[in-house]
Amino acid sequence: MQTPLIQNKKYVAGLDIVRFLSAAMVMTYHLLFWRNGKIPRLIDDPHNLWWFGWVGVEIFFVISGYVIAFSAQFSTPGQFARSRFLRLAPTVWVCATITLVATLALSADIDRRLVYNYLATLIVKPVGSHIDVVYWTLTVEIAFYFLVFLVLRFSSFHTLAPLMVVIGAISSLYIVVLNTDILHSLPPMITSLLVRLSGMRTSRLLLLQHGCFFALGVMLWKLAQRPASPAALLVTIALACTSTLEVHFATAAYIRDKSIPGVFVFSPVIVWLVALLLISYFIIRGERANPRSRAVNAVLRFLGLITFPLYLIHNNVGVMITDRLITIQVPAELSYCIAMGTCLGLSALTVLIFEPLVKKYLMIVMKRISTASRSRIPRVADSQ
Repeated sequence: MQTPLIQNKKYVAGLDIVRFLSAAMVMTYHLLFWRNGKIPRLIDDPHNLWWFGWVGVEIFFVISGYVIAFSAQFSTPGQFARSRFLRLAPTVWVCATITLVATLALSADIDRRLVYNYLATLIVKPVGSHIDVVYWTLTVEIAFYFLVFLVLRFSSFHTLAPLMVVIGAISSLYIVVLNTDILHSLPPMITSLLVRLSGMRTSRLLLLQHGCFFALGVMLWKLAQRPASPAALLVTIALACTSTLEVHFATAAYIRDKSIPGVFVFSPVIVWLVALLLISYFIIRGERANPRSRAVNAVLRFLGLITFPLYLIHNNVGVMITDRLITIQVPAELSYCIAMGTCLGLSALTVLIFEPLVKKYLMIVMKRISTASRSRIPRVADSQ
């Protein structure tokens, strides 16, 4: 039997570093460059430097592919679903509520659908609007989780890697066809269908656009097994190439569609490749926290934990804080720093106080529901 290199370890410490840096990169991108669509229009605007931060989302997807494969390896379907629900729901509820309160307190133009969007966010509605645009990535994550759950429920964990290879291949083919001249050489009906599908959220939920990233993460997990398979190495390299192509195509489309001036076009690909090398190094080498340095271990783990709430909170809340501060004549750069610090502080409070509290009561409710449901099942002896 193959012995997983890291199956008895809690986590790969280096991934927490990459995860936090990716979240910080996305936050910087949203607050200094994107600003909910108000991107700079001057070629020499210094905020153009941060335009590449969107690639942090693709980095998250790769890490997620690895982490979910790692966590599902010895789980039953019920255990996996319960762990994912308890990991996501409390944080989503807390962060959505923080965004709601911040919007009511700071926004001068409140959307009439704010409450509806808030409720849609609480259940992570697959389509439609949420209280913050960043939640679209969570719907893609849940689609991947659901796929893993189906594998555990109707097959076995060992089929996850082959299935993800197929999904990665379909995703890669979809990406290449959609972004090259191959698209126009297809029959008009197929071309029209692919173009329409690319503009629909369905393509995201079917993992057509991002399946190659999740598949790459799963295959990196596969390479961490001993002995490593040469076939797994070749598939991983192929997925790394097609994922890099997707980042390249997305970069070109981003510049074209947003008419972004004065940016270095290769920065997203460079950042992506550096992150991919770091992820691969930490996973394959099995680089873990130094057992002799508890303080360092605790800091790394804490940075990893605040990544999720930071991602969910930073966008709307950060933009509203900076807008309000700039309105009262606080210098722009100082406003950005205060907004980022506030988002980091709220994320820390979520991890240390809010999320554990919600999770505690949620587990109590789930336990009571489970107990009540079992009590309603008549015993065999009672029915005789």
